[in-house]
Amino acid sequence: MTLIELTISLVIFSFLLLALSFVSVQLIKMTLRSRNHLIAVREVQAVGTWISRDGQQSEPYYISTGADPVILRLGWDYSAPPYLLDSYRITYKLQDNKLIRDEI
Repeated sequence: MTLIELTISLVIFSFLLLALSFVSVQLIKMTLRSRNHLIAVREVQAVGTWISRDGQQSEPYYISTGADPVILRLGWDYSAPPYLLDSYRITYKLQDNKLIRDEI
């Protein structure tokens, strides 16, 4: 093998290695984006489950209009017979761009 053939094969190998590393970096970035997307979808599903469950059990509720950080207030009372359990008050509010659920 001559020096010219060796140089040409080294250049070709370098280009192939560069392309392979570029593809690897893109796959890692895509995997992270997909994982973050799945986490966000699961969080939205959990919020939907909580709000749906709370809404089905609640009595008349309050929905915020305006600058109030509390978006939704729900409540129900199981302290009377036949239940003899507790009463519940649930609030959903935005805090630092996060939805917070408080149970009292």
